[in-house]
Amino acid sequence: MVDHQARPGRPVTSVDVARHLGVSQSTVSLALSGAPRVSEATRQRVLDACDELGYRPVAAGRRLRTGRSNTIGLFVPKLGYEVFDRVLHGVREGLAAADDSVRWSVLIGSTDNDLHEQAALTDAVQAHDFDGLILAAVNEPDAGPLKRFAGRIVAIETAPPGVPRRSYDLDQAARTMLDVLLELGHRRIGHLSALPDKTAFAQQRQALVTAIGSSGTAGVSLLEADAADVTLEAGIDAIAPMLALPEAARPTAIVCDDSRLAAAVYAGAADERLTVPTDLSVICSHLDDVGRGIRPALTGLYRPAEAVGSLAALALVDAINGVPIDAEVLLPCELVAGDSVAPAPATTAR
Repeated sequence: MVDHQARPGRPVTSVDVARHLGVSQSTVSLALSGAPRVSEATRQRVLDACDELGYRPVAAGRRLRTGRSNTIGLFVPKLGYEVFDRVLHGVREGLAAADDSVRWSVLIGSTDNDLHEQAALTDAVQAHDFDGLILAAVNEPDAGPLKRFAGRIVAIETAPPGVPRRSYDLDQAARTMLDVLLELGHRRIGHLSALPDKTAFAQQRQALVTAIGSSGTAGVSLLEADAADVTLEAGIDAIAPMLALPEAARPTAIVCDDSRLAAAVYAGAADERLTVPTDLSVICSHLDDVGRGIRPALTGLYRPAEAVGSLAALALVDAINGVPIDAEVLLPCELVAGDSVAPAPATTAR
């Protein structure tokens, strides 16, 4: 076989791939479009040659052949968070499992919890003919951009009207945390959340309120504090007034909706000369790399982010292919026991 390489400085084309393999350009095009008349062996040779030569089919051209760009968008509120890296990993696994003959591309966009930025990103993926979009823990989007988007949408930790969801069972997570605290005698419970208008946090708050109401335990009180952002500094500012309450009014345990907020409680407790967990128990509904690094070891719920990302991708591909999908699938979270929870001070043996 003669090895015909592209000339230096010129992008590799399908013609170069065809010459490299000694086949026709139409064979390369049919293989890349998933045409059934091309054998799997030939298709794999073409894919291997594309990797070797650095050829990437142009999305617009692929759409002309197949009606698809084989590209989806993944929107997250912020980059640099472990959970969204895990979601992305799961999305890629789900796309690969959906159809191993199709190569999907995933482009990730950070909305920075800003609806205007989110709308601009939605319009951008629409302009570039993306086949679908996964919204992961972003703010509730305006209806306008979603209505303009022609592709399919699946949501994680957010709930746009009519959009199918693949997410975490926050009711199960709230019940699990509350059971731990109630069993240890805690009745004055604090709750540190953030961004109260954001669906992901609003759902966690409602889940905790529901769990307390259905617990059947009398005398349980809940004190709420909302941070302006999911940062250490914002969390310290939000929790300070609660920790400064007189001992008889101060919570004996605090539920945090994020590991960074739990770290803020640790810092705020130190400022008030309170010891975790002797004076104050701390439990977190979202244990991640930040939470695993603080001491005493944080007790919390570990979210199956990879599995949720994979389910979202599989659902999105089914929706793109016109296959009916369930409106909602929720996965349970796993309790990871640390050293941040102890009996309520009033029940400690004397």
